[in-house]
Amino acid sequence: MSWPSERDAPAGRRCADGKVIRMRYPNFFIVGAPKCGTTALAQYLSEHTAVVMSQPKEPHYFAADLPGLQDTTDEAEYRAMFAGVSEATRAVGEASVYYLYSRVAVANLHRYNPEARVVVMIRDPLAMLVSYHRQLCLVRDEDVPLAEALALEAERAQGRRLPRQCRAAALLQYRQVIRLGQQLRRLLDVVPREQVHVIVMDDFAADTRAEYRRVLAFLDLTDDGRSEFPVVNPARGMRSRALATFTEKTPRVLTRAALGVKHALGLGDLGVLERLRRLNATGADDAPLSPALCDRLRDELSDDVKQLSQIAERDLAALWWGEAGTH
Repeated sequence: MSWPSERDAPAGRRCADGKVIRMRYPNFFIVGAPKCGTTALAQYLSEHTAVVMSQPKEPHYFAADLPGLQDTTDEAEYRAMFAGVSEATRAVGEASVYYLYSRVAVANLHRYNPEARVVVMIRDPLAMLVSYHRQLCLVRDEDVPLAEALALEAERAQGRRLPRQCRAAALLQYRQVIRLGQQLRRLLDVVPREQVHVIVMDDFAADTRAEYRRVLAFLDLTDDGRSEFPVVNPARGMRSRALATFTEKTPRVLTRAALGVKHALGLGDLGVLERLRRLNATGADDAPLSPALCDRLRDELSDDVKQLSQIAERDLAALWWGEAGTH
């Protein structure tokens, strides 16, 4: 990655005169989409010796239109989330999955660091829809079955019939969340195409090593030879709604205190909440979408997938939907 100014230089990099200069970070973002492999990619990158990822993974600092998701609105607190930046660091990133969906986050992060590179992960929107709804139920943003949730979108857009613990009503506009073509086009209206790397989740699942290497190349990082890519963030349900509420709606003062202890003692991720999530997890038990609803959603999304295909320069409708997606 080129560093055209002192502001953009890697942390601790020395000039010819020996002066240490600092970089503007983060210098890359995984911006979404939800349930498209972002957690796995962020985890793999975090274990590269030249990469520092934020803690927590999804601060959503730049998503000012989704305040319920933001861990902080203070820049000093935000920068403190990138502990461990050193002279060896060449890439500093975060992975807030609603940046792509947000109407302001991409413009905000690009204004913050115009040289930053952006990674987008996309998926069959119907598969994404089912997985996304399951996740919202798990974290207590949703409390009704998927078909009912889709039928409630208009009411919820007016602020009615919202789950009591929902962080942001916009998360429940499912048809908008899965319109990835529209979102990616909006991103490219702001960020130059050469600074954007798009990953199709099918490719990431089929050959994770190859896609990981492409991301490293995009970030101008050396290949660390990684060959093991364990499953991260598998689909899961829950045993206890009360425990799910605690682990996913943990009071911010507690999460910040835990991060403070970790940083002060130089510890790795304490992992207490994640252990509780695993104890509370069960196998996913999604009810499939009815064939009629699938057909209706494909019709509604056909233009968006066509736009996504044009950007990705491949026939994604054929990849995801076979002949049904090509009409």
